[in-house]
Amino acid sequence: MWDDYDQVTFQVVINARGRQSAWPVTAPLPPGWTAKGFTGSRRACLEEIGARWQDPPLDDGWQGGTGGGRATGASALRGPLRAVPDTSMTALIRAQDLPRDRLAARCGTERVTRGELLDAAAAWARVLVEAGCGPEAPVAVVLPRGVEALVAIVAVLEAGGAYVPLSCDDPPERLRAILADCGAAVTVTTVELAERLRGHGGTVLTPSDLRRRAGSAGSPVATPHRASAASLACVLYPSRSDGEPMGVEGTHRQLVNHALWCRTAFAHHPGEVTFLSTSLFLPGSLTTIFTPLLAGWPIVIAPDGATADALLELSGTAAGGLLELTPAQVRVITARGVPGGGLARQLMVGGEPLAFGPELREWMRADPDRVVVNHYGAAGTHGCFCHWLTGGEELGSTVPVGRPIDNVEAYIVDRHCALVEVGEVGELLVGGPSIGRGYRGRPMPTAERWIPHPWGDGATLLRTGDLARLEPDGAVTVVGRAGR
Repeated sequence: MWDDYDQVTFQVVINARGRQSAWPVTAPLPPGWTAKGFTGSRRACLEEIGARWQDPPLDDGWQGGTGGGRATGASALRGPLRAVPDTSMTALIRAQDLPRDRLAARCGTERVTRGELLDAAAAWARVLVEAGCGPEAPVAVVLPRGVEALVAIVAVLEAGGAYVPLSCDDPPERLRAILADCGAAVTVTTVELAERLRGHGGTVLTPSDLRRRAGSAGSPVATPHRASAASLACVLYPSRSDGEPMGVEGTHRQLVNHALWCRTAFAHHPGEVTFLSTSLFLPGSLTTIFTPLLAGWPIVIAPDGATADALLELSGTAAGGLLELTPAQVRVITARGVPGGGLARQLMVGGEPLAFGPELREWMRADPDRVVVNHYGAAGTHGCFCHWLTGGEELGSTVPVGRPIDNVEAYIVDRHCALVEVGEVGELLVGGPSIGRGYRGRPMPTAERWIPHPWGDGATLLRTGDLARLEPDGAVTVVGRAGR
């Protein structure tokens, strides 16, 4: 899209919530956006936005599913419309009428019931508030994948803050760089890492500190849920090849919309569990943290560094209802010849293009109740497309990413931001509650990727940077990367 933008004059535009972007002067202004009076090259407009950047608006700009109603064309897509409650993820979890003595999570020999997890999170949240956590405040969570990390994440959200999950395996230099970039005033980490991070200038707490301070305050009292759907919930720093930390801001609305969809899409059988094996700093972990907490499915947590063999061994300890894997992990595990068992009954596959191989076909054929879903979400989103495999796909074929999930809008456009026809390749744009706010503290790259919605009332769309085409059956296939 706009691959010839060096020869196009742009202008800085702004919507009613104060979000700014660059738009070609030759194209009609999108509804709900007005010109600020600055024109020039695209780069000059982005630099102008960066130079005059102010704190971003708290509203994430979602229009409640009404944004794309005037777009016409086959490649203007929308998932089913579903009401999204204006509440936080943790408030929605607490609102579920589920038994408090039900198993919430286990990791190795450590187990925690739903009541124990929620009580501990509320108690830790009070301590975090006293340490400086509050609405929109980032709190770094540098803990191994386990029960304590799960409690810490819920506690940060309970306190109204946004959790920033980091890898314990990252070198201290990268950890400090991310802590400085996100502005976290509080860090929850291990005893071993605590001493190495104390010099970054913020408060460092260990799970032992949180338990001790929470216990000295008396019996737990519920922490007020001060977050709304539009509030900041997380800042994720996926690994980048150049090593530069750049965090994507996610909202409670993203978590709520996806968890509600996922609870319906992946129906567990009685007694089944969800496996949490994705790194906590990756977007894929959001699915297997918040969906089971909302639905009441027990979470079986794989420790950090779990190999394919370890995942297979872990999956043999419980009836797996849902497991999230990358295509590479699927190939490795199914190649071990486990058509009669292993893994989980439902596989969510994402993170890279999925090719349909013979091992996956045999695994699906061994049990007609098995489900494999190709799940797509570009950086800056939390899962916006899905495709259910039939098991009869052509061997070696690239599996489509499918159709938009609930409330997600998608458009495949040419370089002039015009909708393409069926079978034509264009850049994939997505909108709705699945897209994040933008890059934290990075107005230029945010304005470059979060662009005005050409058919919406002041809303934004995310440039995924992926090339895609709409198939005759209505599914979308991602075919490569777009130029910038």
